[in-house]
Amino acid sequence: MRRCPTCLLPEAVPDSGLDAEGVCRYCRNPALVANSATPPEAELEARRAVLDEAIAKARGVGEYDAVVCLSGGKDSLYLLHRAKVELKLRVLAFTTDVNLPDVAWDNILRTVKKLQVDHLVYRPPLGFYNKLFRYLLTHQEARGAVYTVSYVYAPLFEGDAIRVAMQKGIPLVLAGYSPGQPEPERMTFEFSKDLVQRTDWTPPHLRESGVFSAEELSRFYDPTKLPPGTSFPRYFAPFHAWPYDQEKIMKTVVDLGYQTGMLQTGM
Repeated sequence: MRRCPTCLLPEAVPDSGLDAEGVCRYCRNPALVANSATPPEAELEARRAVLDEAIAKARGVGEYDAVVCLSGGKDSLYLLHRAKVELKLRVLAFTTDVNLPDVAWDNILRTVKKLQVDHLVYRPPLGFYNKLFRYLLTHQEARGAVYTVSYVYAPLFEGDAIRVAMQKGIPLVLAGYSPGQPEPERMTFEFSKDLVQRTDWTPPHLRESGVFSAEELSRFYDPTKLPPGTSFPRYFAPFHAWPYDQEKIMKTVVDLGYQTGMLQTGM
């Protein structure tokens, strides 16, 4: 089966639109993803009101107002900039480092230095991740390798950010997901209270596989094991509420000196 060389999207996926070189229609025109996921302006206004209220309530609660997830991609760099410079939040930049490429680290270190923000890096043991990725790549679902890996790996670093926020008493987590990320069934604009406070994030198919130990599976966030009275943060994707212009974001992070490499991912 042919796959897009850029994102590995399989040809079998409806509307993949692979061209003669094998590049899918979404990689040829990234705006398709954002535009298809952009809700009506009235909905965006409602989301902005919710986000503004949450930010107002978060100010001054603790040492930091928000955790900002920082991957080194354009969207997370721009989000950190907006949070610190425009919103004037006291932010803690947070990165889960699982073999991030050098270009990502170059962007991260340059941005953190320019913005003068505190930065926490979590480097988990790689043994579990190597085992996990190997299992996922050899047990792919119909939507292909990227989907199979991303929607198991993403809950791991999302859970890491939530744990950091709880440990440090930070009321907000902000992530640089662009419109359409992650899958809408899981999150649109904000993780639901039920998902953050009452739902085990361990993928059932991993538990049922018998391949992973209880200790390995405990790396997934599971609020059901937390004591009563635990204070949970709210987890937002601000680009689901703010106007999203990919070209503007790319130009801004380069003009401000946050990014020189061509790492285009969000979060």
